[in-house]
Amino acid sequence: MSLGETLSTILRHKAASLIIVLDIAITCAILCNTIFYLRTQFEGITLPSGLVEEEVVRLTPQDIGNVDDPDALARADLAQLRRIPGVKSVTVANFIPLGQVDNAAEIRLDPGQREASLRATVYLADARFLDTLGLRLIAGRDFGQQDVVEWPADQSQPPPVASVIMSRGLAERLFPGRNALGQTIYVQDEHPARVIGLVAHLKRGYASGPVDEQDDAFILPLQAAYSRMYGSYLMRVDPERRDEVLDAAATALQRVHRDRAFLNRDTFEDVRDRYFEKDRAMIWLLVSICSGLVLIAVAGIAGISSFWVRQRVRQIGIRRALGATRRQIAWQFQLENLVLSGAGVLIGMLSAYGVSLLLVRFYELPKLPVAYLPLGVVLMLVLGQLAVLVPALRASRVPPALAARAL
Repeated sequence: MSLGETLSTILRHKAASLIIVLDIAITCAILCNTIFYLRTQFEGITLPSGLVEEEVVRLTPQDIGNVDDPDALARADLAQLRRIPGVKSVTVANFIPLGQVDNAAEIRLDPGQREASLRATVYLADARFLDTLGLRLIAGRDFGQQDVVEWPADQSQPPPVASVIMSRGLAERLFPGRNALGQTIYVQDEHPARVIGLVAHLKRGYASGPVDEQDDAFILPLQAAYSRMYGSYLMRVDPERRDEVLDAAATALQRVHRDRAFLNRDTFEDVRDRYFEKDRAMIWLLVSICSGLVLIAVAGIAGISSFWVRQRVRQIGIRRALGATRRQIAWQFQLENLVLSGAGVLIGMLSAYGVSLLLVRFYELPKLPVAYLPLGVVLMLVLGQLAVLVPALRASRVPPALAARAL
């Protein structure tokens, strides 16, 4: 059957043809935007944190009542934690990546600069921070004990530090096209701090927003009791002994100071799972909705095509009697569906881009890349051909004699 005859047949069934075109257009528009959003969400939950995630655990004590000497208590805590079998390294920090607690600081490149160049997450930690979390140093050096500044208990504000380590992503945003090592930044008013090292990745406490901003983090080598920085003990342990180490650590810390509770007692994998819990739920919800939408679209196309087959039994019989093969009969229905699907995906592509622009304007979502439109076209054309395949094969199997007597 020629393309002209196919168009003539379609025009004789305007209502059914319009239903198929609209079905495909709506499905295509929704599918393109949903696939893009799903990929964006999936990229977010799979971005590397920079940590050796299977080895890091967290313990956050909360002292009950007043502690006479919090610094001495912290030293005693660290000594006890380092004696626990299975513990490789221990540090104390104000928070943990993806821990849903954050502390952003303004970074200036000149002490007289009125507006900050960037705001980035600042970690307060000692010289064991990189080793404990397994952060990969890609340039420069790690903190030495000479870099770490003690934060006295009688000072409400931390003293200035002379060196920082930052993520590669933050360095590229602060110093585009330049080497960040040796550069000076100003975080604590007019006090300069020199960049002495870069790590591959270091996530913020809230790693939301654009992907290139999720590593906007740096480390100040400040040592203080966890209670004064509202921090946690972070430990790097043997992966197979994580639960055992956490139990032993909690017991050991309560021996040091009995009047304390624990706000957090978990692995980093637990931290990450909780952070992306809503994102994973949204992904499964969208996958379910898309799957249902595709099934409805396929069922609708198959149903209308089956109706056409029943209506055109006599026509099929005449064509078979005149020598048309089963393959030609099946191809007739495949070609009709291909034409309708082509019209549907054309409308669907335009609608998909229009919907994307509305989402950008009203919900500040990223704009749908044009590359996703051909993906939706191919997917819908394939689904359309699969949907009409069974009715087409059924039409090709109608005996010519039975078709001639029909109606």
